[in-house]
Amino acid sequence: MAEIYFPGKTISEQESQLWTPESYLRVPSTERKNGFYIKGKVVESAPINPLYWTDQHSPYNFFEFEASSVQEELGYKSDQLRQDACGITSLHIVLGSLSGTYQRYCPTVGMLAKKALSFHRNDLKDGENVVKKGNPVFNLKVGWYHNALIYVAGKFGVDGHRFQDATLEEVSDEMERLNDGGKRALAIVSVKDCYRNAKIWRGVSHLVVVNGAKLNRKGEVVELKVTDPSSRASVGEPIEKWVRVDREQRNNFLGKAIFLYTNK
Repeated sequence: MAEIYFPGKTISEQESQLWTPESYLRVPSTERKNGFYIKGKVVESAPINPLYWTDQHSPYNFFEFEASSVQEELGYKSDQLRQDACGITSLHIVLGSLSGTYQRYCPTVGMLAKKALSFHRNDLKDGENVVKKGNPVFNLKVGWYHNALIYVAGKFGVDGHRFQDATLEEVSDEMERLNDGGKRALAIVSVKDCYRNAKIWRGVSHLVVVNGAKLNRKGEVVELKVTDPSSRASVGEPIEKWVRVDREQRNNFLGKAIFLYTNK
């Protein structure tokens, strides 16, 4: 099934953009508390609620998109979403771990996907000319847009921002900064999907949840605590698994990170 665009999903002249590409983008701090530790250190943020972990590939997920009316409205089938569901499933895990509002609402990941896709708007065009930029949420080529995930998190009382081209040390430092600022925080980080399983041939971008980092005496990240929405990519150990980061492994981390947080 090709991606479907509907006139009703094009931004109108009367609508305002819900976000821009720069809305949630932040620059990592260049200051570190201390770049050298006698015994190294461990940074840990909010714990994962295991009740909200679910496998993005499960045939029970996204059953809401089996209905032809939903397919016609939103343009996707359940099997398409399962293939590229790491972003929305990671958000489901984070919201279930941070947001009491989300826990009371307690939707399935498919219900969350429906809510997120309801904000999608294509660009308004006059022929080939873009008259007004829309709000992209998801497509089959890119997957889930990071700005859209942060916007949706805000609907459940969870704030957020993102880094582009960040080092693992900058991700770890930001987690520590949020902890020190009285926040319960989790990060969604871009990796190659083969980061733990070399047998995965695609090697494409994949999103995982990070809530811990171990640093050596030089202040370098040597392990990350990862919760993976994919049972395949996680090799059957998806929840809060410490993953070793060596020089080769660093190439599997792609420099993009979303930070989502609430007050403690």
